[in-house]
Amino acid sequence: TDEPTVAKADPGPLGKIRDKFRAFRDDVLKHISPSGPIVDISDGDVNWFEAAQLVVAALTVPLLALPLYPPTAFDSTMYFLASAKIYAHSHQLVLTPYLRLPLLTQLNEMLFVLAFLFSDDITAQVIQMLMLFIVVVAVFAFSRRFFSKETAWWSTAILLASPMVLFAGVFAYVDVSLLLFGTLASYGFWNWLGSRERVWLLLCGVFCGFAAGTKYPGLFFPLFFALVALYIAIRERRYSTPLQIAAPTLALAGPWYARNFYHTANPVFPFFPSVFGYTFWSAADVDKLTAVMRGIGFGRGPRALVLLPWHLAFRQDVFYGAFTLTKILFFALPLVVVFMIKDARVRRLAGFAFTFTLFWFFSDQELRYLLPAVPMLAVATAASLHMVVCAVPFVRNWWRHWLVT
Repeated sequence: TDEPTVAKADPGPLGKIRDKFRAFRDDVLKHISPSGPIVDISDGDVNWFEAAQLVVAALTVPLLALPLYPPTAFDSTMYFLASAKIYAHSHQLVLTPYLRLPLLTQLNEMLFVLAFLFSDDITAQVIQMLMLFIVVVAVFAFSRRFFSKETAWWSTAILLASPMVLFAGVFAYVDVSLLLFGTLASYGFWNWLGSRERVWLLLCGVFCGFAAGTKYPGLFFPLFFALVALYIAIRERRYSTPLQIAAPTLALAGPWYARNFYHTANPVFPFFPSVFGYTFWSAADVDKLTAVMRGIGFGRGPRALVLLPWHLAFRQDVFYGAFTLTKILFFALPLVVVFMIKDARVRRLAGFAFTFTLFWFFSDQELRYLLPAVPMLAVATAASLHMVVCAVPFVRNWWRHWLVT
């Protein structure tokens, strides 16, 4: 006789949520750690690790809901979303002389145009949040590839500990786009340094082109990586190496600068009018912008440069920092400097971050413009902290605790 089938008990609404969460979690962990589980989880009735995951997921809901609010940030409503809406309405790139900036490099705004064509400005902000998610995944993958699993968790935690980073992923600005492309360009270049495979250098050039096409400070990335590649090319007598960065950068970013030059005879409008002349902005307009930029920060002299770490740690409000960067990055600087001497990987990462900080120091010292240096500095900080913990025998296992992250 057939045994009677026993109907499964209805898990209820909370049980269904739990099952869906488990399925989603397992899928994510499978992609993050294809070689095996990151943490062994028991199947007992009381699963504290799973409960902690649910609590963390619940705590992130307010953050994930922020992009769903209507945009009110100044630059997004004044220019970024306004220009994108005009382009979507016109079905072409047009000059916008009645906006504060008639034209700029506008790669990120093209994503906003796509959002307006299919939906609205809320979708534009959701796109920025998705970009921030990719940045976090890239930092995690970078740290795990070049250091360790523990460094990967810590570096992403340090990155997300900065309110300024979260701000970039919530509002319809273009800073998270520059953050993303700069991080991916750095990832590609570091992969090339370790493997010398040309595809990584070409990918670095592609993301350098995206960065330069997003914002003028994005020009730092092709210039920096091309100079490093040129130095290596001279040592190895492979003189075409810098061209593999320059060619895709020029192909992807060049049209934006050509468009600027076509309309204003200035590829970096409205800057350097003494070289390229004045068009849409008068001398008074440019002087006012320059005065505002120079009024942010503590100056650009030798004393201000020496005291910069102190000011970034304790006086970020002077850098027009309504949203701040985590102080962990600056409190841990002495530790990073020590491990720069001992470890070439930390030396390269910190050297990149410090070079970008110098570029930022001598240009516009608004705090959010320092964001592209944060991912690599977060990795260098996490790696230095991990090396310290591993060097102390009686706390060697403490770093396994997830509460640290």
